[in-house]
Amino acid sequence: MDRDLARTRRILLTGCGTAWHAGLIGEYLFEELARVPAEVEYASELRDQPVG
Repeated sequence: MDRDLARTRRILLTGCGTAWHAGLIGEYLFEELARVPAEVEYASELRDQPVG
């Protein structure tokens, strides 16, 4: 699992309401502890985002 995380280029977390707020905490943890760039998006807006 550590090798998979080391090869990860970006993590995208999605959610609405409380899950979105939990995603903000996850974003912080991934970036600070694992040093992997992370983003949080509202699930309802995810389909409008460009891929890549």
